[in-house]
Amino acid sequence: MSIEEEQNGEPKVISEREARLNAEEVLAFEIGNLPHLGEPKETEEVYVFPLVTTMPRVIFDGERERPVDVKFMSEEKVGEIRIDSTTGEVADRSHVYEIERRIRRQQREIEEAVEKALVRSSAGRFSKLPFPEHRYTPISDILSHLILEGPIEEDTLDEMNGADQEKYQEYAEMLEDVSLVRKRGDEIVADDIFIEIQADQDTRPEMLNAALAHFFEKGAENIKTIREILGPYLVLAGYYYQEAILVDDGTPSITEKEFREEIEKSYSGNNRAQKKFKLSRYMIQLEEVDLLESDTDRERAWTGNDDVKQNLLRQGDMLSPISDVMA
Repeated sequence: MSIEEEQNGEPKVISEREARLNAEEVLAFEIGNLPHLGEPKETEEVYVFPLVTTMPRVIFDGERERPVDVKFMSEEKVGEIRIDSTTGEVADRSHVYEIERRIRRQQREIEEAVEKALVRSSAGRFSKLPFPEHRYTPISDILSHLILEGPIEEDTLDEMNGADQEKYQEYAEMLEDVSLVRKRGDEIVADDIFIEIQADQDTRPEMLNAALAHFFEKGAENIKTIREILGPYLVLAGYYYQEAILVDDGTPSITEKEFREEIEKSYSGNNRAQKKFKLSRYMIQLEEVDLLESDTDRERAWTGNDDVKQNLLRQGDMLSPISDVMA
């Protein structure tokens, strides 16, 4: 790009249009087309063009076979390009790896927002999943012990090996954070909320399910721990309802292939291979607790539960990162 001629012995500042053309060239050939240039700020030395994303999401028809719309997320800065206002050359720009890292973080924030809202709004359904199948069962063990046998003596945990003892103590603290248990001297005992749950339920399985539902509902903010507990069930259900909230009416039909691709994206190595092999079981179990429904019109495809979707959409505080794309 040519530089405008000097006037009165002073180099003339290039126009914003020229600076933008130079910045667009850098963006196209050195960074890529996912971010785009925002409105620049001009200083005495440079034009600063922010690199922003509006994260396009393609909206498909009910069978997810034909794209019908595109919606965009809120704009977020992921980097910048600085153009020298005298020479028109690049004075500085964000590194590609940093831009990509920020984009991945933005995508993860969106996923977490949906997962948190889904766990809180559908805690009762998640509590009915086959808990022994999960990697972490100490929560169920502690609650079941309190239901059947009463307080847990400290000596009971001390008899375990160091790793198990630490694990149970950590989960006891999590249950204490949501007011299900409390410490009483050297014992772990039911807290008031858990006592009320036991009084309100007729059977022991109902007591356990209600206590687990309370744990998921109140612990949804600690999504890392909840994700460890629910594992692929939350990955699959979270993916489905992230797609569902982009559909104006009803729930879309998503194929096994798409769910399998989500597992591949979320896991690696042998863990990925195991999760892919177990996918059929996960889908059936998500049907059992009414988080997903088999699509009777399409082979090996699933729709969602509209009540789950509507309850999810009511969690406005947790869904704020994607408020601009919700139906």
